[in-house]
Amino acid sequence: MEQQAILNEIKQYKKRYEKRLKEIKERLSVLERDLIEYMDKNDHPGLRFQEVILLKEDKKSKKNRRLQEEELQNIMHKYSIDPHQSLYREVIQCIQSGSVQSGNKKLKLKIYDKK
Repeated sequence: MEQQAILNEIKQYKKRYEKRLKEIKERLSVLERDLIEYMDKNDHPGLRFQEVILLKEDKKSKKNRRLQEEELQNIMHKYSIDPHQSLYREVIQCIQSGSVQSGNKKLKLKIYDKK
């Protein structure tokens, strides 16, 4: 009985903190978007606030592997390249290891060193 009460209390705390964490993450994304808009509008590469430097950088996201392979096969078929050639294998390795830049930006924080 006492264990069940403790377990319920833990679940309540967990729900409360998960809700608060969600609110904080949403607020952080809004602030990040506002800062990026400001930097784009005023043509700033970054901002310095006290000991922190805020830089904007492009998000890199990986393409879906299946879509990459389909795209590769279409390109190779278009230029009549046989899948057994070494060029084909090299291109597959290159695509599988690479990431693609998306149009989204994110903020990168750096600590300012006064040296």
